[in-house]
Amino acid sequence: MSILVPSKCRHCGEKFLPPAEPMVLNDPRPEWAKFCQTLTTHLAKKHKRELTFADFQGREYAFVLIALNYEISDPEMQKFCDFARWKVHNVTTRARVSDERIKERVERMLDEEMEDPANDEETTTRISLSNAIAKLLSEMRDVIEERDLYPAPTAAQNGNLAPNPDPS
Repeated sequence: MSILVPSKCRHCGEKFLPPAEPMVLNDPRPEWAKFCQTLTTHLAKKHKRELTFADFQGREYAFVLIALNYEISDPEMQKFCDFARWKVHNVTTRARVSDERIKERVERMLDEEMEDPANDEETTTRISLSNAIAKLLSEMRDVIEERDLYPAPTAAQNGNLAPNPDPS
């Protein structure tokens, strides 16, 4: 038996106890549907504006998911879909990396690399710096894209939509 941690409303602090059964993706359980309904009812009664916003954003994103099944050549529709996707990304992104943090990390990395006595020769230094910068950029990309956070979906789970290829 696990200790249940209540969910707390960010707007008023009211707490709600989740079901004891673990949530399983793609396997809706009645307990979790009831819990979701409880949270939705709370928002409907006490935080109507926030529920309306969430509902509107959800419908907008649902349209984008539907639109992904079609080749859309209308530039305005493409802009709309990309903007809706961007809004979902901004609301759901776990980490933000500021320019200051990037500069600080690069400076620290360069300091560490330049202090290494094996990097006295210019060629060795360039190769080492190149590898270090590539590693840094890869780490940043992994944080932003949340790589390996969840298992890769199967074709059946993602509606047979292939992920966008790496644009680089």
